[in-house]
Amino acid sequence: MKDKLVRIPFDQVAFEKTVHDRWEGYQAELMICEDKKSQLFIQVNYFQSCLNNAMEFLLKSRHGRHAVPPKSAIKILFDLGVLSEQTSKVAAKLNKIRNSLAHDYHNPNAKAEAEKTIQEIVFDLDIPPVKIQLDENSHLDKYEKLNLLVLYFSGRIETMVGIH
Repeated sequence: MKDKLVRIPFDQVAFEKTVHDRWEGYQAELMICEDKKSQLFIQVNYFQSCLNNAMEFLLKSRHGRHAVPPKSAIKILFDLGVLSEQTSKVAAKLNKIRNSLAHDYHNPNAKAEAEKTIQEIVFDLDIPPVKIQLDENSHLDKYEKLNLLVLYFSGRIETMVGIH
């Protein structure tokens, strides 16, 4: 016998708790992680989680998390004015880093490719409050800069779509 579909209404309170729990999990993982490549992977996975959060919230469906691929989510957020053309391109590069690490984690070249993309992002981004921290004279290493970018994008996306 086939499973019966059951419509489950969107629960805003449960959703916001889940988003908060994911944030705390991200922070906890970063604090205990000592390997730079793993840190990088945690950061870009969290960014993808934020894209998924946005789609789930906009569609008001728990299925929205996995129904919209990250590339499409970025385009939707651009269409809605959440991301500018420039920030959409940076978001796509963050997604590229995530995909290369996810599918080629044990390849020694994956980290080098990801670092090259991070450097491209730093030069491409022109967001005044973030640009100061990403300047080449900054005391932050490239992983700390990536973390700053992930925090900026996750906060911007979630605030602009109305999650917080």
